Amino acid sequence: MIRICRQRLVKAINNDDNFWNEVETVLAITEPIFSVLRFCDGEGPQIGEIYERMDSMFGKIKDVMDFNNPHKNDYSEIEDIIFSRWEKMNTPLQCLAYALSPRFYDRVHLEKEAPGGISRKPPNKDLEVMEGVMEALGRIADSEHEFKVLREQFNDFV
Repeated sequence: MIRICRQRLVKAINNDDNFWNEVETVLAITEPIFSVLRFCDGEGPQIGEIYERMDSMFGKIKDVMDFNNPHKNDYSEIEDIIFSRWEKMNTPLQCLAYALSPRFYDRVHLEKEAPGGISRKPPNKDLEVMEGVMEALGRIADSEHEFKVLREQFNDFV
């Protein structure tokens, strides 16, 4: 008896268009998150890319949520959840690695609109990144003089 009820339930779910629409919505929202996680598990030096990937992930989720999505009012809640996790993960070293990646200063990169319709800006124009950069340089430096030298070298790089 229970087996027959389960079969009917599974059959009803398989034939329910609303169920499959919800599945597609969940997959569209979680795909950018999964993509970042997969990237972080990859091989090679990626610390400078993570910051950009996280920004792009937020934009991609926003794009999905804006496009005729029945859950578009839930975007701020999703953003809060992901952002609170990002605040725990983000380190000054990631900011420094991002700010020292030449490709993020490239004019072609900066002219392309980021996901979510956001204009890109170079890392040195992002207040949050620069706070992280200064904190990282402060941790690296052994003295105030060395900190000043590192800041000057960073400015020369930019």
